[in-house]
Amino acid sequence: NGGRAHASPTSAITTRSHHFAAAADDDVALVPTVLRALLRCRRDAKARMKAAAAAGDAALAPVLDARQLALKLCANAAYGYCGADTSSLSGPPLAEACLRWGSFYCREAARLVKERWPERRVIYAATDSVFVEMPGGCSFEDAVGAGEVMAKHGSASLPACLEVECD
Repeated sequence: NGGRAHASPTSAITTRSHHFAAAADDDVALVPTVLRALLRCRRDAKARMKAAAAAGDAALAPVLDARQLALKLCANAAYGYCGADTSSLSGPPLAEACLRWGSFYCREAARLVKERWPERRVIYAATDSVFVEMPGGCSFEDAVGAGEVMAKHGSASLPACLEVECD
């Protein structure tokens, strides 16, 4: 097929010799390896950022925040890179799967919020974000606290490899 990506339910998504999913011999593939490393580094940077902020390190906390945002950007760009026809790692089925599964889990998180907190209004739930309207007069601190509770509730109901974060 001219080196284009292809997939079936029982095969890896491949382009030339680049594997996007699990290879037939269960080797870890390139894209999942890179994404796991980016996400692991981002989690570490966020944890270090929170620790630096709690310790009052006003110089280190913003640097670590910029680092975690850069790592998030890189992870999100990998999806776009896989979806581009001109990319050397073009894998449109993988990009489509990322988009559809991300959207599915955002809708699932929104459903969980509506079910647990019927008084809250979900105003957006797509791609990789869920936005919930808080009641008028709610302070920023109260909104963040409620968001963290909602994120924890959502995470408990999703597959173990997924975690809802309150940003």
